[in-house]
Amino acid sequence: MTDFGKVGYDGPCPPKGDTAHHYVYTLHALRVGSVPLDAKATAAMVGLFLHQNALATTTLTVRYGR
Repeated sequence: MTDFGKVGYDGPCPPKGDTAHHYVYTLHALRVGSVPLDAKATAAMVGLFLHQNALATTTLTVRYGR
């Protein structure tokens, strides 16, 4: 569930003419093949399962503006 109240990923969308925004992508390597969550799970529940099952993480920060 996104902060916009929708299921799925919409991608970055800073306002036109604004300075470039920072976007942080984090990849988690898990010790399990999947987590028992459905499409409407909250970010808090996803975070709980990710941190309980994490083997390693890495982060990429990018800037994007329009």
